Amino acid sequence: NERRIKSGRQELQLFTPEQAEIICEFVERNSHVKEFFVHCLAGVSRSGAVGTFINDILGEETYFEFLNENPIIKPNYFILALLRRVYNGIPPE
Repeated sequence: NERRIKSGRQELQLFTPEQAEIICEFVERNSHVKEFFVHCLAGVSRSGAVGTFINDILGEETYFEFLNENPIIKPNYFILALLRRVYNGIPPE
């Protein structure tokens, strides 16, 4: 169930509810872990959303503390909202 779009010469895969489920399950299975390393091509938007989500669920910092300590992160709010919906059992729109 991959959704792809063309951007210039690149073909990009859009973030899917299935990927959100995989991440949620991974985080729950590893909730005992103290630190997570999240990365992607640019390390700003998608990975920023995943890191913010993990901090929301397992972290000791508030949302704003997390973003202040990680100033390069600009979370993709579509991905962050999708992760939160899936985690809370709300069907994706």
